[in-house]
Amino acid sequence: TGSEDKTARLWEAATGKAVATLAGHAGGVEAVAFSPDGRLVLTGSDDKTARLWPVLPGTQALVEEVRSTVPRCLTPAQRQRFHLAPTAPRWCYEKKLWPYHDQEPPPLTWDERLVAAWDGGVGLVSPPAKP
Repeated sequence: TGSEDKTARLWEAATGKAVATLAGHAGGVEAVAFSPDGRLVLTGSDDKTARLWPVLPGTQALVEEVRSTVPRCLTPAQRQRFHLAPTAPRWCYEKKLWPYHDQEPPPLTWDERLVAAWDGGVGLVSPPAKP
């Protein structure tokens, strides 16, 4: 959770006990999110900074529980606040994570098509034969 007291906290859901306090922002913490692999916590503050915090080894089980219970991706508005591309990563669509659980992924970009063709040989088009 983020707080106006300039900290973020990690909580144990079963007991309601705070297991870690992340302090260092100069303003209230308005946004908190785990990295997709659960090893980092991102906090965004009224002080106009974002910070990455390593998840302590003792809290990794907590992170895994949270990720399995509340899987999600950043909304377009949240992505804008963190100066990210407006389109969510393809894995948000593929894993059907909120808010992209009911949407189709955007078409593949040219570089994604190239990688797919290179990796699997699928979709390669031979150049026309010379006369």
